[in-house]
Amino acid sequence: MNNVNLKLISINIVIVLILLVGCTKGTNNIATDEVSDTIKIGVLIYRFDDQFISSVIDVIEQETEELNKISTKKIEISIVDGKNQQDIQVDQMKQFIKEDYDALAINLVDRSKASVVINEAKQANIPVVFFNREPVQVDMARWDQIYYVGTKGEQSGLIQGEIAGEYWFDHPEADRNGDGIMQYVLIEGQPGHQDVIQRSQYSVKALQDMGIEVEELVKDTANWQRLEAQDVMSDWLDYFGDDIEMILSNNDAMALGAIDAMRAHDSRLIPVVGIDGIQLAREALKKGEIIGTVFNDNIGQGKMVMNIAYYLAQDLDPTLFIDDIEKGTYYWVDYHKVID
Repeated sequence: MNNVNLKLISINIVIVLILLVGCTKGTNNIATDEVSDTIKIGVLIYRFDDQFISSVIDVIEQETEELNKISTKKIEISIVDGKNQQDIQVDQMKQFIKEDYDALAINLVDRSKASVVINEAKQANIPVVFFNREPVQVDMARWDQIYYVGTKGEQSGLIQGEIAGEYWFDHPEADRNGDGIMQYVLIEGQPGHQDVIQRSQYSVKALQDMGIEVEELVKDTANWQRLEAQDVMSDWLDYFGDDIEMILSNNDAMALGAIDAMRAHDSRLIPVVGIDGIQLAREALKKGEIIGTVFNDNIGQGKMVMNIAYYLAQDLDPTLFIDDIEKGTYYWVDYHKVID
């Protein structure tokens, strides 16, 4: 049993006392004599076909089952697909508010629109845990019932660059033209996502800090998607051919798309580094199709999202039961290098 669950057991008395008080939360925040024996948590996802996000959702569902074994109230979660459209996600949120949900866990479609979501939640007095897509600090400061669970994109970028740099030093043949400069291409995720900016910037910084001279041949977005990355990479192979010496991809799905393009072109396999550590990427690593990836801890994130939402749904302060919540608002999960 993990530390969070041990703490859950220790606070059951606190929860029972809260239930006896008989306060409920909703759009009007009026206390009633009737107390629900169910906790309802709405989970809003930007799109279901994102492989990494799907893996986080699997953990959220598993953690819900674990919490239900020790919780004094039954926990119910509803998970909805925003279909990568912010308007749809806002409508889904409004429906959860209408149905008087106790807490929301939100993976934003558009992080620049977080203020709209926060204002709706604040008016309804329903706390929110954002995850994977971080609202800007100004939006996070709008209310004290907002939390964020995620990772620091710069850390993943630094590790990715380290993997590429170590490979460059260990494999002199990677410098195909012998000029001592790493000519690379960069496949980026969805424009505006904080991880895109940080992963792209810090992967290159890591290479430069290792003393490697680099030259960016081209970069483009593939919106985290494997098929889009295959199309992008296919165009680059036609244009640059053997000039490409390294492929840096903001996530594993797009790295796999780059491999698909190389296979379709009957091309040599150019060294590729991804980020996320999804199972398909690990299998590609074993086959020698990629040189490494950076594990994005879906388990740590999914568990923490669910636990924070669980506390918030009962008007409990998560910082009293969970260590390492930074500034009372942020919970960061570390990345890890995967090269074998």
